[in-house]
Amino acid sequence: MTTPHCPEETTDKTADCSPGLVAGEEMIVLLLFDPETIQAGVLTPTAISRKRLKDGDFSVARAAHVPSAVAQRVIIDGRLAKDAKLKYAGAVKALAADIRNAGVSQAAPRLFCVYDDPVKPDLCGHAIIAFSNITRDGKFWGPKKNDALAAVGNLLRVFEKNGVPLSIADCFTG
Repeated sequence: MTTPHCPEETTDKTADCSPGLVAGEEMIVLLLFDPETIQAGVLTPTAISRKRLKDGDFSVARAAHVPSAVAQRVIIDGRLAKDAKLKYAGAVKALAADIRNAGVSQAAPRLFCVYDDPVKPDLCGHAIIAFSNITRDGKFWGPKKNDALAAVGNLLRVFEKNGVPLSIADCFTG
């Protein structure tokens, strides 16, 4: 389901330890940290950063390619070691195809890309969610910056539909 607006989705990084291109049927996981992305069991409006989507720097994990022990050690423990104010609060997950289609009508171009971005040596199942190239030029949203907020809201709803919050065991392999 790649488009010219998401060229990163066609880049095969298997030489870098990755499992390959992100398929539409792959489950993508976003880990949640209170109070940054979730509060009182509810995703915050800023759980998905527009700036990081625009910069192509919104990190997620590919569920089938990250063992739960690696998610705990590398992602969760690593994040908590960097910021003692945070508390791990669970995860949300969504199909890559649903993320790619979030907020898109039949006539509109794709707004979101999901692509492989392995991090050696421990997190080969790392991926990125980003705004598609067509949205990054600053002219796509026009004077209606609220459209960008609405698109991110639609993306949040895609993640919420599988439950909030989920445990590591609900998201990752043994």
